[in-house]
Amino acid sequence: MTFRVLHQPSTNQARCPYRVIVQETGREIDWINHYLDYEMLRRLADTTLRTYAHELLHFLRWWERIHHTDAINKDALTESTRISADLLAACANGHR
Repeated sequence: MTFRVLHQPSTNQARCPYRVIVQETGREIDWINHYLDYEMLRRLADTTLRTYAHELLHFLRWWERIHHTDAINKDALTESTRISADLLAACANGHR
């Protein structure tokens, strides 16, 4: 799958203008866009929202490459975080 950030201005003040979608189908990545909408309600700056959208896009691309899905659940995220921390610690120990 190919993901991208789409800029869709809206008159809805609760909807972030930056949406992360699957490029081939236009399907929105709900968990990212819900988060961006939440941050929009907090009245974050437009540039901050755009930055968050792109950072989450990069994370999503990495996640999909490893897990072959755009869906995230707490257990999978916890496991990936633990593996990443273990790899970082191993790299740090190897360079001392």
